[in-house]
Amino acid sequence: MSASPTPPSAPQPLARLLKTDEEHANAASQPAGAQSVVVETKATPAPAEAPSAAEMLKAAETPKAAQTPAPVETPKPAETPKPAEVPASVETAAPAEAHSSAAAKPAAESGKRRSRRPSWTAFWSLGFRPFYLLGSVWAAISVALWVYAPQYLGGVLTGLYWHIHEMLWGLMAMFSAGFLLTSAASWTRRVPVEGGLLLLLCTLWLGARVAFLLPGVWPLQLALACELLFFLGVAAALARVILRSVTQRNYMIPFFFLAFAASDAVFLQAVMEGAAYEVVMGFFNIGLLVMTLVALLIAGRALPFFAGRALPRANIPMCRPSGLLQLWLCAAVLLVTTLVLLLPDSEEWLLPTVVPTLYAISLITFYRWLRWQPWAAWRKPILWVLYLGYLGFGVGLAMFAGWQQDRILRSAWPAHVIGIGGMGLLTMGMMTRTSLGHLGRELVADGSMVLSYCLMMGALLLRLGALWLPFGWSPLVWLHASAGCWIAAFALFCWRFFPWLIRPRL
Repeated sequence: MSASPTPPSAPQPLARLLKTDEEHANAASQPAGAQSVVVETKATPAPAEAPSAAEMLKAAETPKAAQTPAPVETPKPAETPKPAEVPASVETAAPAEAHSSAAAKPAAESGKRRSRRPSWTAFWSLGFRPFYLLGSVWAAISVALWVYAPQYLGGVLTGLYWHIHEMLWGLMAMFSAGFLLTSAASWTRRVPVEGGLLLLLCTLWLGARVAFLLPGVWPLQLALACELLFFLGVAAALARVILRSVTQRNYMIPFFFLAFAASDAVFLQAVMEGAAYEVVMGFFNIGLLVMTLVALLIAGRALPFFAGRALPRANIPMCRPSGLLQLWLCAAVLLVTTLVLLLPDSEEWLLPTVVPTLYAISLITFYRWLRWQPWAAWRKPILWVLYLGYLGFGVGLAMFAGWQQDRILRSAWPAHVIGIGGMGLLTMGMMTRTSLGHLGRELVADGSMVLSYCLMMGALLLRLGALWLPFGWSPLVWLHASAGCWIAAFALFCWRFFPWLIRPRL
């Protein structure tokens, strides 16, 4: 083969490669025998086509002195990509590739659909999935039993004691455990508990809920044992991953659930011993302070982080020094309250320190709330519900201090402001935000989620209205309306998130 092709032969391969669609159609319409003849007769120059293109590229790389003027003047280098687009081999293989990809596409799509089907493995992979779902179901059932069907509360814990116990140690502790078990996996890159052990924790929690409804002393003891094992199991799971991590600021988190277990045990022990109402409610206040301490810790970290991600232009600060002071003051109030209950003689010189400390915690809460610029989040419901929940703790703690000074006559006021306005709103907001994030969905609250936020706020206002009795209405009307809003809020969460929580992450 000559190194310098003659001008008449140069366009010959290009003309063959640029066949029209009509020629392809004619070649395809021929009989099988004729078509094979065409292939045999036209395949003979094919070996010369590819080398000619290679030689042209080689000629283009050689110095100009070794090239003939004609190849240089012709725009062959610009036309060289065209032979690579429609060679005979690609042309014949393209239909096969298209057919194989078309056949593989339904299989891939069906596999993708299978991966989004309900999965037990996915459901028991992280703590927020079963804990949020079971906690929401029980939040609706427990309030319905307390308000609409109290005759079914046949256990030793009856009436008010059962209600406050289930709201605090049954629900809020469950939601906190679900959040912290999930967050600990992000902090440490290790899953604290999953699979069978997570199922065991849920079984212990459910067993305690059922046993508290049964009559007799031994169901109460069984319920206490299941609940304490639940708290100890959560504390052990958190300690297993947190204490092995480098970040030391999380080391105290497992001990919070030990405090939950201790306050729960002393509360139930006081009920079984028939202690006075003031003593029982004093132990409840200890548990409420423990829950407040955990909630302020969670919200103090999560709220500015979430707001900073959603509002990058606002430059939201973390306010760590004030948050640390807030937690230490809350722990001091918890310690003083515990000492006053265990050592009644210390009440005269310890109790006066509680009121100014509570006011200081409330002021720090308001200060941090303002530093996080709540006005910048009013267009984002998934954020403003967290702001309202955090504000509820500041208002509730100030009211708790006022109750200690006898400025507020009923302790139910600060208890419900902290319980519904603080924990309820914050729990609803944190459940939706963390569920959407860990499920790989868009971090936007849809209509059902916004409605659940509004129902929770309605539950708070109606419950306070039942305590205030405005316009001469019966307190039962306001109480039933408040319970209906609470039940509807958690029912909406279950309806919206149940199909997502039982499926793998997107």
